[in-house]
Amino acid sequence: MKYLVILLLIGLLPGTRLVAQPRDARSGITVTPRDITRTGDSLLVRLDIRFRGTVVESNRSLSLTFYMEDAAGNLAAMPEVLVNGKQRQRYYERQYTLSGGAVAEEYYAVVAQEKALDFTLDYRCALPYRNWMADAVLNMKQDFCNCGGHERQVYVERLLDKLPVPPPAPVVIEKEPVVHHTKCDVFLQFEVGAADIRPDFRNNRAELSRLQSFIRQVRSDRNISVEEIVITGYASPEGNAWQNEELAGRRAEALKTYMEGLDTGGGLRFRTGAGGEDWGGLAERLELSSIYLKGEAMQVVCGDIEDFDRREEALRALDGGRPYREIFHEIYPDLRRVECRIDYTIIEK
Repeated sequence: MKYLVILLLIGLLPGTRLVAQPRDARSGITVTPRDITRTGDSLLVRLDIRFRGTVVESNRSLSLTFYMEDAAGNLAAMPEVLVNGKQRQRYYERQYTLSGGAVAEEYYAVVAQEKALDFTLDYRCALPYRNWMADAVLNMKQDFCNCGGHERQVYVERLLDKLPVPPPAPVVIEKEPVVHHTKCDVFLQFEVGAADIRPDFRNNRAELSRLQSFIRQVRSDRNISVEEIVITGYASPEGNAWQNEELAGRRAEALKTYMEGLDTGGGLRFRTGAGGEDWGGLAERLELSSIYLKGEAMQVVCGDIEDFDRREEALRALDGGRPYREIFHEIYPDLRRVECRIDYTIIEK
């Protein structure tokens, strides 16, 4: 699993604990309603979404929408959860880059399936409370896209026959931990096909020093608790896509091992993932470059060729390979990198 992006909308206040049977979706997803709490003019909904096995095919995506409705036709929908197969995730990442991140605002979470999944998403949402919700049902819609040569499939499942809406919970104003996220792009340079970290290679020593200072700064503040360090490795798109996927993973593991050696106090929790070939980063850097035939190269990089190896072949074939040679020497080195995100909690006093 990688790139699980969760936007926590609001913390759940004490309320009613639901007793409901989990519902198995047609996609290998199990949804269990956890809590529904009314506080003031808001209704807080909490669901456990369990992902197991292969949820979607590589070239397909699934949109999960949870919504309430009553017999009179009143309806309130909650933010969607998007599940992308491996190839479809690459397309999403390209759109994310080209839109400046705007595409991500449509979703509560985006789940990328690189292999069989096994995790639970803690889904929380706050809605304006309306009187009709006391007689509403809770449904889940599964919308499989008509992409990758598939026909569109839409299924609707009933999660709750009646919302157990309790009286408004008392509003208690208290300070709570605030979760912060910071992303530190560590541009460690790797030789072609290599995953070992060499401090003496190019600008690596300065990058590693910056990372060490950042870790020390976060760990030295007693009001900061580091929750998790997420490391994602990437590769430039030359060669076989599957081998580059494995190479990206080894680069992430190499930085994890290095950082574990720095953690003299112990206790840091790491999660690594493989970003594979960084076509999104290539598009971003290519757009800002003065590469020969940049426009034609952008059409290939951002085009509709979903197979990465075929896309690279098309890029190599442009004008006898001249644009590709410039890209290889000027852009590819920056794509052989690791990205580090540190999630930490601050107790605001």
